Amino acid sequence: MNLYQIDIFISIAKHLNFTRTAEDFNTSQPSISRQLSLLENEWGFPLFIRLPHLVKLTPEGEVMLNTCRDIKRRLESGLQDVKKLHDGNLGSLSIGFLEATDPTLFIEPSASYLSHRFPGIDISLKKRSFSELRRMLDTGELDVIFTLDFEAAMLKDVIYN
Repeated sequence: MNLYQIDIFISIAKHLNFTRTAEDFNTSQPSISRQLSLLENEWGFPLFIRLPHLVKLTPEGEVMLNTCRDIKRRLESGLQDVKKLHDGNLGSLSIGFLEATDPTLFIEPSASYLSHRFPGIDISLKKRSFSELRRMLDTGELDVIFTLDFEAAMLKDVIYN
């Protein structure tokens, strides 16, 4: 089974016509029939009832048509998500800050700006002690922390400013 065969199956189900599907795919009707036969052989059941001047989905074909359409939708959605991820518009960002910090001064406005600018990024804020921030940064539970200069200097393998 491959995506080409699934696309052919969906097209035949749409048109209920092999010749019309062949035109859509710029190929011959025997080529379309061959791809469908390969799919039916792999799955182990017929997808269509073929009579002179009549093409109709079998009950198995109805079930698989819905499944194949769902597969196509999910694949297209996944590809869109990968594009968003690649473009930096999908993912998560965990930000930690010191318990003594007033988040309304800088943290929350910055997080709000980032949420509006990058709606596909899930931003979470965590208020913790320095030792907890350091542990969470080391374990990957946090991506960024806001702390004091003298505390940041104690962090190893961390870029800070």
